[in-house]
Amino acid sequence: MRISIPSLLEFAREGGYDYVALNSALSARFERDPSPLWQVDWGLDSLPAHRSEATAFWIDAYNAAAITGVMQNWPLHSVMDVRGYFSDPRYDVFGDTLSLDDMEKKRLFGSDIDPRIHFAIVCASASCPPLHPEPFQSTSDLDSLLDALAGRLVNDTTYVRFDPEEGVVHLSKLFEWYADHFATTHGSVLGFIAHYHHDGEWIAGRSWKKRFVKYDWSLNQRPRE
Repeated sequence: MRISIPSLLEFAREGGYDYVALNSALSARFERDPSPLWQVDWGLDSLPAHRSEATAFWIDAYNAAAITGVMQNWPLHSVMDVRGYFSDPRYDVFGDTLSLDDMEKKRLFGSDIDPRIHFAIVCASASCPPLHPEPFQSTSDLDSLLDALAGRLVNDTTYVRFDPEEGVVHLSKLFEWYADHFATTHGSVLGFIAHYHHDGEWIAGRSWKKRFVKYDWSLNQRPRE
C-alpha cells in the first residue's frame, strides 16, 4: 500500500497533525489492499538535481517519514517511546535506506547550512515548529517560504518570548541544540532572531540572558475542530 505526500498532508491541522484520522483512513485502505507494509510515494522518479528543488524534496521526505514513523508504531503517546525513532534506517528513498537523522544531518544540513530549515521539518512532537500543510515541492519560491516560516516562529511567544523586566529571553530548545547553525548565518542565536523579529532593533540593542524551555515530546496530535 502506497500513500503520497499530499495525501499525508491532508491531515495537517492548524500546525499539528490528526494521526487518529490518518489511522482511520489507512484502516479503510488496508481492507482493500491488505499488504503488511505501506510506503510513501515520493511523487518523483529520481532525486532532483537542482539545490532548491532537492532541499524542498528532503523537507517533504523528512516530514512524511516522521508521520509514517508514528503510524508504524500506532497507538503512540510520544516519539521518544519508539526505540530508534530518529536513528534507525527504516525509510526507503530511491534505493537508499535512511533514518530521520540521515535525512536531517546528511541531506539537509551538510556543508551549506540554512538554519531556516529547522522551522520546516517537524518531528511529530508538540514543541516542534508548526507543520506546513502543503508540500514544499509545490512552492514556486522556497526561499520566500522559508523566510516566512522563520518570521512566523521567532514572533510566536511559544518559541521566543522576551521578558524585558528580567532581561531574559525564553527560547525553544531548537535554539540551544542548533546554536551553531543560527550563528553561521547571523553571528548568533539572538542575531538570527533579531533579523526576523518585528522588534529586531530593540532586541539587538539590549543584552539578554537565554533560558531554554523544556521540550514537549508528546505527539503534536490536533484533531479536526
